[in-house]
Amino acid sequence: MGNGLGCCVRTGKPLPMPRGVLALDLDGTVWDNEDISRLRPPFRRLGRRRVVDDSGVVVTLNHGVEAVLAAAESAGYVISTLSWNNPEIASEALKAFGIYDRFHYHCIHPLPTKHKCLKELLALIESETGASLSPGAVVYVDDRSIHAADIASYVGEVRFFLCNLSEDEQCLIRVAEEIAGRAPYA
Repeated sequence: MGNGLGCCVRTGKPLPMPRGVLALDLDGTVWDNEDISRLRPPFRRLGRRRVVDDSGVVVTLNHGVEAVLAAAESAGYVISTLSWNNPEIASEALKAFGIYDRFHYHCIHPLPTKHKCLKELLALIESETGASLSPGAVVYVDDRSIHAADIASYVGEVRFFLCNLSEDEQCLIRVAEEIAGRAPYA
């Protein structure tokens, strides 16, 4: 089922027998920067939620990231990034924030092929766990909807959550509550 992209990298985090998948965009979703690939590592930590690159650009971890990761972990979800970025730079930023290892996979690719990367991720999960997850078991969170149609046609109808955190700071908190089964997403 390989597509030849090789966009997903497995971390050392042990996989659960998955109930679902959380696929998180990075730029504008996990952090406030809109194109981390333009920044210059190394990143230095400025505090719990802030890092700075080598040229002085400050990046802030968005409100609710820890909550959505914790909810997905508790619910038995496989957690992955799903990002159109330079994988090395994005990975360095995730490490600087101290959240790189909170993910089971990092699907970060320099081309706008999130649909192919998500299909690859589902195949990797199936090969490692034996669980064949339906598209409806995928929670995909992004600050833009530009990849949603490609994902729907290539992978199937996933549970897509549009989280523009500059307009709605509580969006990731609501996604966390939805994953935890405590509240319907509104």
